[in-house]
Amino acid sequence: MIIAWRIHYITHLNRAHPDLPCDMAFSQKEWQVLWVIKYGTMPQKPPSMEQMVKMVAQMGGHKGRRSDGPPGPKVIWTGMSALKNCVLTFIALNKLMQPAP
Repeated sequence: MIIAWRIHYITHLNRAHPDLPCDMAFSQKEWQVLWVIKYGTMPQKPPSMEQMVKMVAQMGGHKGRRSDGPPGPKVIWTGMSALKNCVLTFIALNKLMQPAP
């Protein structure tokens, strides 16, 4: 239920307020990891909600064509699942890179 609420919240927030910074709905690790995957650099500030949702939806299979319309809950849900795996991998790799005590 909590996951469904978050997906609905992100979908609605993107449609109602696309200019808001994405850190209103995404954690810092989520938007930074996705930005680095997409662009290869660390962002200076959080991207807009619209930019972040587009990147998440693309991970979920949204093609981004004008005729497709805005991303819906299904592609956002699939993209969020993929993003979670990326974030968990990032956290695990950071722990592996730290020197052993």
